[in-house]
Amino acid sequence: MSIAIETKIDIAPSGCYFRTKLRVGFTYFSHYASNAVVLLAADVVALLLAFELAAYARFLLLGSSMSPVWLLWLTVAWAMGAFAWGLLPAWGLSPVECLRRQVCLTAIVFSGVSVVLFLTKSGIETSRFTISFAFLLAVPLIPGMRMLAKRILISCQLWGIPVAIYGGGVVGRSIIRSLKGEPGLGYYPVCIFDDNPALMDCAIEGVPIRGTTDSIVQDVPLAILAITEIEGERIVEMVEGSLSSYLKVMIIPNLVFLPSLWVNSRDLSGTPGLELSNNLLDPSKCVVKRSFEYCLTVLTIPLWAPLCALVGGLIWLADREDPIFKQQRVGQDGRIFNTWKFRTMVPDAEAVLAQKLQEDAALRAEWAHDCKLSHDPRITKLG
Repeated sequence: MSIAIETKIDIAPSGCYFRTKLRVGFTYFSHYASNAVVLLAADVVALLLAFELAAYARFLLLGSSMSPVWLLWLTVAWAMGAFAWGLLPAWGLSPVECLRRQVCLTAIVFSGVSVVLFLTKSGIETSRFTISFAFLLAVPLIPGMRMLAKRILISCQLWGIPVAIYGGGVVGRSIIRSLKGEPGLGYYPVCIFDDNPALMDCAIEGVPIRGTTDSIVQDVPLAILAITEIEGERIVEMVEGSLSSYLKVMIIPNLVFLPSLWVNSRDLSGTPGLELSNNLLDPSKCVVKRSFEYCLTVLTIPLWAPLCALVGGLIWLADREDPIFKQQRVGQDGRIFNTWKFRTMVPDAEAVLAQKLQEDAALRAEWAHDCKLSHDPRITKLG
């Protein structure tokens, strides 16, 4: 049974906005605290695991390990940064934005620890290898542990907060589908308000319509105004009226088909605006991105080089042929470049396919019907 069905909908009468907001504040804080504590615990476990693995790797290589007594301060710095950057509990953040903030915060925290250790002349007692390797491990471990914790909260129906949708039109339906399709955002719609009389007592995408846009619902901290074809005066009227009972209000502009990843809000002398950034045209960001990719590739050679050697060896053992093949791709400014890949098909794959189709009538029929085969003879055993 979904959370939306189990949540009790209680329409508050007009004039109860202040009292309703007090109730909403307590509801929001309880959800916020519980979700934030669980995610912070997952972050701490990931950091501890990263340092333990790094210390163990140093022990295997050098015969001694380092006990980072300053790990507590690193954990505190991470917690403060996560709260300040909206990563606890990260409701409403897209997976891409959430991952970007996690990686940036991890880099900032570890860099800060390295600087502090250098300034305090603690280089003798600390291990640069442990710090560097722990950082490389923390980058994937923190998102992984967070994902696991979030899935547990979602399965227990404890993740996120209820949301009221104002507007049951095309945009409202699209938002409801998006929120239901991506529960990790932490917003689950529980009711809809719309002024269309034909929609009263109906349900959209399984969410009931419980009144007009002048109505409010108790114990729901967030409202989403999804009516794009609405005059500014009516928006102000709703913000000062029914929407004022909610702790937070999200207004969807008539720009639902524009990309949202690099959109920032701007204040132009009191007038709100949206700024869309094209980072691919920013030379400084391109240099930073390319430098980060090169550095990350070089620093992680001990991780991926043995794995690549193992995969290449297994492919070669399967048929004693070259495990790597070259493929041409179109790059920046239309330039052709060569990319190297592990081979997942047998040599002369098209000739092998043609021969098998000629020999097997069942394969020919399957290929003619689907243009693909459930057991493709071109694919290697490891492919």
